Amino acid sequence: MITSLTLASFRAYTNTRLELTPMTLITGVNGSWKTHILEAIHWACWGALSPNLLGDAEYVSLSGMTDQIPYTSEIRREDRSTSYFFQGKKYSRTKYLESLPVRSVIFSPFDMHLPYLAPSLRRDALDSILDRSFAQFHATKRQYDQVLRQRNALLKAIQEWNASAWDLDFWDEKFATLADTYALYRNRYREAILEQSAMITSHLPDYTLQFRYITKYDLQNVKASILSYLAEKRARDILSGHTHIGPHLDDYTWEIMIWENAFPVSEYLSRGENKILLLGMKMVEIDFLEKTTGKEIILLFDDMFSELDNTHSEELLGAFRTKQICITAQHIPSFLRSSDDFTCIETENL
Repeated sequence: MITSLTLASFRAYTNTRLELTPMTLITGVNGSWKTHILEAIHWACWGALSPNLLGDAEYVSLSGMTDQIPYTSEIRREDRSTSYFFQGKKYSRTKYLESLPVRSVIFSPFDMHLPYLAPSLRRDALDSILDRSFAQFHATKRQYDQVLRQRNALLKAIQEWNASAWDLDFWDEKFATLADTYALYRNRYREAILEQSAMITSHLPDYTLQFRYITKYDLQNVKASILSYLAEKRARDILSGHTHIGPHLDDYTWEIMIWENAFPVSEYLSRGENKILLLGMKMVEIDFLEKTTGKEIILLFDDMFSELDNTHSEELLGAFRTKQICITAQHIPSFLRSSDDFTCIETENL
């Protein structure tokens, strides 16, 4: 369990220490920086800090207890360089994630809008799960992005007669090899969703739903199918200066089956029904993180209960009461007012 969070030069927080309990409620008016507390926890558990809009330095520290053993982790960012510490020792990001005994899953209004957003945002959401699940994924994704940029730069150089099309043979092989590794990670999560699709759809019994992962390559033979596609479409890639296949272009959707026709849930289900479906996806994310990392999971609910009615709010919270939970809300939610098993932090007092 995480017992405390320390923030220094993080957004509006300077030298702020918060004590966390099994259930912590963070309340305050809009604009009182509630969400940034959850972001700090999430990024510390993820080994990532976003650019600080208010300065050049950031510091986030977590303290906690696992198997009756106390631990402390720190992330420091200064001059665009990030350092990671666990139990006072400096580590690489990979070693930091391996050592940290906790991972986080965040529930936010943004997640509830994923079916309606651009495919790139759904891909980013998938990759964030893989990044928290596998310490080596970050390096794979970085290498893939780098080779993709180099291949695209070569395509443009060929356009301008500054390179030969034969030079693509080397980069096609390198790109397809990395795409194969990248797709293996994605495929593991796709299979986890399919394995739990009955659980996800059980809360919408009036519909026949199916999950579909959208890609241009063969998921069972990634490298060979990508190499074949690149060879066939080489002329088009050169003309456009872009690579038109790979995990960076994949997407996914849930569909409603009516007779033999498939309809995207974003167009057919109500917003409330889509929220129920997406909460099922969050349950898969939690289960996947637990199984792949063996770490304790802390759940972060960012103003989520304003998106749900009392019945669904109580059901959602009840499903996770064995885990540590942090909640942000403008006021104490009505379904919690009769409970005394949570602590409250008011941002106006920080």
